[in-house]
Amino acid sequence: MDAASFFILGIGYVPTNAEEFSQMEAERLLEIGYGHKMQFPKELIIPSNQVAKVLREEAEKRGISVARVPEEQLQVFIGEARESFQEHVSNDRVQ
Repeated sequence: MDAASFFILGIGYVPTNAEEFSQMEAERLLEIGYGHKMQFPKELIIPSNQVAKVLREEAEKRGISVARVPEEQLQVFIGEARESFQEHVSNDRVQ
């Protein structure tokens, strides 16, 4: 999530046998964020309960500061998007 605009960069998938994003997936997610305004965000907020060493490192390489906060503090921003995603995934399973 880009802190200034509260823009959710995107959705990334982490394989069940991995703890976090691969370097390629982290780069892809940041490039999606770049494409939004043709610039990288100034700050990236990552829930503190998520392993995100690779994403943090890739963000910092691009000059993006990284903040780690409890996920509960992000619910006001991501709650609706999370619910929509869960509905989308649930609908795909039903079909």
